[in-house]
Amino acid sequence: MEEQLNSNIKHMQFPEKKKKAVFLDLDGTLWNREIIPDSALEAIDKARKNGHLVFVNTGRTADNIPQFLWDMNLDGYLLATGMDLYRGNENFRKYYIGADRVARIEEFLKKNGAGYSLQEEGISFDDPKFAFRRTIFFQKEGRREWMTRQSLDGLETHSRDKIMKVNFDTETPFDLHPIMNQEHLDILCYKNSHNPMNGFGSAYRGELTDAYHNKALAMREVLEGFDGDYELMAVGDSENDIPMFEEADIAVCMGNGTDLAKEKANWITDQIDNDGLYKAFDHFGLLNPI
Repeated sequence: MEEQLNSNIKHMQFPEKKKKAVFLDLDGTLWNREIIPDSALEAIDKARKNGHLVFVNTGRTADNIPQFLWDMNLDGYLLATGMDLYRGNENFRKYYIGADRVARIEEFLKKNGAGYSLQEEGISFDDPKFAFRRTIFFQKEGRREWMTRQSLDGLETHSRDKIMKVNFDTETPFDLHPIMNQEHLDILCYKNSHNPMNGFGSAYRGELTDAYHNKALAMREVLEGFDGDYELMAVGDSENDIPMFEEADIAVCMGNGTDLAKEKANWITDQIDNDGLYKAFDHFGLLNPI
């Protein structure tokens, strides 16, 4: 009987282990305040040497990516919530909200008394309310501002055709669904913080992004340029990571993530400052040769 069992095992068809394409959010996932844990760097290096792909998938625009992250020469950078896509360090696709849609979004935000910011690829144009609150936030947090910023008045010499996303803040929440439905937007709302790590601030904040292009769709687009069949693994920590969680084969939430993000994930790893990313890579076999 034992010999027959062993014979059956030898002839069973086990599924082939696939290489993975890993998509990493930045703030609260890969780093905290632009500091990447050594264990995360080690995990990424080992995974790539084992033939896996590693991408950044973030809401940040290109000018808000520190040079050291570009210098890591990852397999790609999916920026501005799926609007600006890179394979390696080479841009291959850009999308824009469109001037007419941006104008209608501005009108809606002004009507509701919100401060707002219009983000291009290389610069952000802030109205006075948004600029003041952001300045106070960064001063209290002691954080460096990577992005180039100008007054909204400076946009008159540019064009609203190149806007990739709209940020807003308000002291009094209001219903965003009318503009979301009218202009086909995705909405991320959060309070008292620019990221899930929590911090100073007094306003309700959020992002309005193009629902036609998001973190989930960007994953499929960037993989079109790579040969092979990859299993998609998404790692994030907040609500704007949920679209890529839903698209991925494996969805991992950081231990410091929001409750809703954890609820949508397949697996919850440790916190970012307790080797959370390394533990996730290890758990799913990326650190061992296939």
